[in-house]
Amino acid sequence: HEVVNVEETLSINHNFVTSANVDRLMVSVVDIERVAVDNECQSWGITAWDAREHMLRGCAGLDMTACFFLLVSSLLDAILTVCSSKDDDDDDDLLE
Repeated sequence: HEVVNVEETLSINHNFVTSANVDRLMVSVVDIERVAVDNECQSWGITAWDAREHMLRGCAGLDMTACFFLLVSSLLDAILTVCSSKDDDDDDDLLE
């Protein structure tokens, strides 16, 4: 969006999500919302997993299944990065 100020104004913006914290932040948000959804479902006697997933997706934009895949993806990325780094180090040893 665009804002046009009629007088000089100080604008303070907060960027809470960055590439460095997106995985931890999303897990935290999903976990907080999961607890809230669980409490709400208990109060209404809702026991269906699908209903909880739909509610969580509506509240947090991510359900537990998607959160799990995000974590697995992050873990695999970290493992591949470490393995790739180790392979590069081994290749350097061969060149010496």
